[in-house]
Amino acid sequence: MDISPEEFKEIIKVIFNETEGSEWYKKFEEKFDKITKEDDKIIGDYGCSIGAMELMLFIRKRMRDEGLAPIISLISDISIRGKKHYDYIIDCMQNCSPQFIDKFPETYNIDIKKSVSVRNGKEIVNYNLSYDVDGWNYTNIQYNCEDWMKYMPVKQEEKPVQNYVTHFYYNELDHYLSYYVSLIKKHVEKAKCQDPGLKEIIREIALLKNIRKN
Repeated sequence: MDISPEEFKEIIKVIFNETEGSEWYKKFEEKFDKITKEDDKIIGDYGCSIGAMELMLFIRKRMRDEGLAPIISLISDISIRGKKHYDYIIDCMQNCSPQFIDKFPETYNIDIKKSVSVRNGKEIVNYNLSYDVDGWNYTNIQYNCEDWMKYMPVKQEEKPVQNYVTHFYYNELDHYLSYYVSLIKKHVEKAKCQDPGLKEIIREIALLKNIRKN
């Protein structure tokens, strides 16, 4: 997929039905512009920077306001993967953020389709979603309980595992937008997209964009 600051801004307009003249969009642009500045240094793995974290917290607040993410606290004993994580994410989509399902039904369908394989004549169900945490370090960032943060061991790209506060993704939209911001921070202009969920939400956002044009 092609990566550009201009395209990300268009995606935000489409998702939230925003216009450049609104007060919210002006605040968004101020926060977005910060991540393009040289002094907003990458401070950790996965394209993490102060500006990137502040931007995504701002966007996630709007997601919650629009019903695209749950307005509840993260349960303390959440696991990073597996059935408990899967059940919690799906339940939150169904009962706490149904607008996400309405807006991105096929992306939701990919999440609820569990991967089943056969081993020694028995069906093995894989409950792992294609997303879990963003891996950014929010330890010194101000956040709310609805931001789904947890202090935990976080796998690094090249360094040993580190313990800090990181964010659990609400859903594939949260995953996609965070991933996009990280690519902008890394100055990536083109990225491979193998994940079915990411491919689907990109497709559904494109459909929303066409509807908006018409």
